[in-house]
Amino acid sequence: MGHCRGIRTVAWGLVLALWVFACPAAAFPAGDAARSGPYLLTADRIIYNQQENTVSAQGKAELSNAEYVLGARSLFYDENKDLVTAHDDFWLIQPDRSVLFAQKGMMASDFTQGFAERAAMLMADNTRFAALRARRINGRYTLFDKGVFSPCDLCASNPRKPPLWQMKARRVTHDQEARDLIYRDATMEMWGFPVFHTPYFSHPDPTVKRRSGFLTPAAGNSSTIGTFAIIPYYYTFSPDFDITFRPQFSSVDGFRWHDTLRKRFERGEVELTTSLVIADRTDDDAVTKKDQIRGHMRGFARFALDPVFRAGAEFALLTDKSYAKRYSEPLEDILTNRVYLEGMKGRDFGAVEFFYFQNNRAGATAEEPVVLPRLRYSALGEPAQFLGGRWSFDGMAASLMRDTGASTRKLGLEFGWQRRGVADGGLVTEINALVRDDLFWIDNQPDEFTPTIIYNDRVTHRVFPTAQLALRYPLAKPYDGFSHVFEPIVSLTAAPRHDRDPFVPNEDSQDVEFDATNLFAINRYPGADRQEQGVRAAYGLRNAFYFDNGGTAEILFGQGYRLTDDPLFPAGSGLDTRFSDFVGEALLDPAPWLHFDYLFRLDQKGLESRKHDINTSFGVPEFRPWLAYTFLNEPVTAAGAVGKVEELRYGFSSRFTEYWTLSATQTRDLRTSDSALRTMSVGLAYRDECLAASLNFSRDFTQQADVKTGDTVFFTLYFKHLGGIDSGPRAF
Repeated sequence: MGHCRGIRTVAWGLVLALWVFACPAAAFPAGDAARSGPYLLTADRIIYNQQENTVSAQGKAELSNAEYVLGARSLFYDENKDLVTAHDDFWLIQPDRSVLFAQKGMMASDFTQGFAERAAMLMADNTRFAALRARRINGRYTLFDKGVFSPCDLCASNPRKPPLWQMKARRVTHDQEARDLIYRDATMEMWGFPVFHTPYFSHPDPTVKRRSGFLTPAAGNSSTIGTFAIIPYYYTFSPDFDITFRPQFSSVDGFRWHDTLRKRFERGEVELTTSLVIADRTDDDAVTKKDQIRGHMRGFARFALDPVFRAGAEFALLTDKSYAKRYSEPLEDILTNRVYLEGMKGRDFGAVEFFYFQNNRAGATAEEPVVLPRLRYSALGEPAQFLGGRWSFDGMAASLMRDTGASTRKLGLEFGWQRRGVADGGLVTEINALVRDDLFWIDNQPDEFTPTIIYNDRVTHRVFPTAQLALRYPLAKPYDGFSHVFEPIVSLTAAPRHDRDPFVPNEDSQDVEFDATNLFAINRYPGADRQEQGVRAAYGLRNAFYFDNGGTAEILFGQGYRLTDDPLFPAGSGLDTRFSDFVGEALLDPAPWLHFDYLFRLDQKGLESRKHDINTSFGVPEFRPWLAYTFLNEPVTAAGAVGKVEELRYGFSSRFTEYWTLSATQTRDLRTSDSALRTMSVGLAYRDECLAASLNFSRDFTQQADVKTGDTVFFTLYFKHLGGIDSGPRAF
């Protein structure tokens, strides 16, 4: 009965409210457009006094229009004065999604004017205000007398306890049109104790995502450039165009300019980062040149021309080899510059590309080629479309030019067919067939095995078919909580055997890395210039456990056998003998607390270690150590061999409390008798919903011209919405 009565009361309230608030001649002064919109009033009980032109709403009263929602235990509206009075605690949802709470208050019916006692406001990101009283002026300003501002969460067990930090002020003004917070006579408190005072302070309110102004500065000390400071300034031209200036001042190199420009278009975007400094430079020959112009540039541009085609560029350039490391610019040792036009439709892809490479590795290095241009086209058929399988086509034409080295032009076409089937007994068969047709033109090309012999203006042609049959027989059995799969794998690959052609260049197949990832590959060279020859087999076993919680434990072990020789594989590659080296991989991911990945290669005769690559981490967030070990033992007779490499990297991260994290890393070169330390770092960080602070120390012992070995220290202190001192971006 009461429930039905409540519905009738609300329904009559709706009719009455629409009649009262929708009549502009009676309810609102003429000409006030803001007050002419529809209002909705609901409550458990509504009383309308026609003689005094008042409306009283009691019990879960709520008044709303298109922008605001006002709720209270009781509301009283005086039509003559156009005032709404709220008693016994009320709340007001505002257009910016902030919510104002107060014990009592009075405001105009359009919510543009009013005041409140014992007020508090909660912003959309949980930032809080509290004040003795609040006043609303012209629908734009909210003034908080004796206001307190803080984005920090309150203590759950004791909400009256001061937050981690807060700003107190005699008056806080919230300009909702300019979206600013302005403080008068402001004091910052941490843990309830005052630490800073200023007569005036302002910052954007939490609704602002981007605005011109100074960003958080960075400061630190480096053995290379000394004490430094970065004072960034962000300027936005429009919502789709901005620039960030990051001028750096250091005690060694002085002033260094740095900026990043970003522009978005309807169908694309452009980003460009540049830097410039006039400073001394020490070359690889240890000669120091005074007051050199040094800098870098990197960025990209990409545009969608239509649903099929897009064009763009990726670029990165340095004035000298040591610049990136000296100034901690995140650039690779070999920089790739590319201009491209590419199209994608269905399973087809085509591209026209131009490349320029810059090699910035220390010491004397070979000249990188300029690729003008490279043309690519790939197409893939539907499954089971041609002879029960899928056809494929890949084509490529490229021109590689050098001023002092070899120049190459090549055209390559590859036609493929693949079919996969599963027999009734579970045997999985996969047939691959490829035919490559390559045309090479070389100039100033040294012989691969006799570099003193130079070939000029030579053309050669190569047709190379390859076929492969791979068989897998997975034996699977489910258990309680996991499934076990035992899978023997064998493949047989056949290709013609050709004598070495000295006119075939080797631009993309020099670095042969044989391991478990390419044991069953149809061509174990990394590129197309070299094709694996002869008849060979590969065999291995895979033993895997798949847990119901998503965890995995898997090991693969295998070897290759060559029925005919391949004269092109370099000695020590693991593929140059009739029986290949043993290769394997062990992967263990049973649960989030453990990850273990181990790639290895063992000499097929004496089981001597040739390669080990271990990556592991274990533990819980409170303490999670990790280790990465790399071992490579290449005989010096191998083409392009680097000899022995043995490096150990290890460290840990510990989130020892909810907000505190400690981390440390070290890198050691194990080739030396004392396992020399190369790099190390230690970091301590605090992070919660309103404050980020960190202290990082690193030491680098690697030797490079123009970069001193030594220490670097970074300090971070960042207050949400206010800024601080920061060595990198922070996001909340």
